[in-house]
Amino acid sequence: MPTQKWLYDFPNLEPSHLSKNTFLKWFYGTCVVGGVLFAYLTVNELQTKNPWYSRPDLKPFPAMVPKEELDVTQRTALEAHYQSYRNKEY
Repeated sequence: MPTQKWLYDFPNLEPSHLSKNTFLKWFYGTCVVGGVLFAYLTVNELQTKNPWYSRPDLKPFPAMVPKEELDVTQRTALEAHYQSYRNKEY
């Protein structure tokens, strides 16, 4: 019983084809492995293991910052974007 064999009749005869493909495979493989290692080393463990880490109600709001410590630009931006900040005096 003969086995089916697929023969590629039109090979690429460019001299740098194999070296280009090998370089691209190693390049993308290095990028993927490097990206995973970089993410693993830079992400805080609290972000992955603590489900309460990113709850917005547990974080301080910018409106809780006293007005004395802000410069004119920051104070103007906070007053424009946070209506409750405008009514509070510290």
